[in-house]
Amino acid sequence: MHGLLLWIHILAAAVWIGAASAVVYLTPSMAQNAVTGKVFATQWVAMGRMLFTPAAIVSLATGIGLVVDGTTRFSATFVSIGFSMVIIGALIGIKVNAPAGRQIAAAHESGAETAGLYARVRTIGLVELALLAFTVYAMATKLGA
Repeated sequence: MHGLLLWIHILAAAVWIGAASAVVYLTPSMAQNAVTGKVFATQWVAMGRMLFTPAAIVSLATGIGLVVDGTTRFSATFVSIGFSMVIIGALIGIKVNAPAGRQIAAAHESGAETAGLYARVRTIGLVELALLAFTVYAMATKLGA
């Protein structure tokens, strides 16, 4: 069971990192065109529901399963880092990404300036990627165990 849980846990992390990487990569080019930018913003909000949120939930559930099934304790540093990343990811999604996606779509619709919104989105995306990379490092090395 441990091997299956670990495999699913890693796949969920890969989906989360892949989706975050796509957003960071596509943001500059989407800012250049109102039509594609509006589609991007709309799809980005949908990605939150279809990729980011499920990946975080599966990561959390399988992480809990790995602790219960294995010899690691919930108090291990790398486990705490994983829990923290799920919380941080949820806050980024709820408080930043979803509202920013809707703001960008509305700005494109009205012809308003979007450069500042895109810059903020990209910066937060880079921060999220850095935090995810650190979390993967912490998991792979079992930091603090």
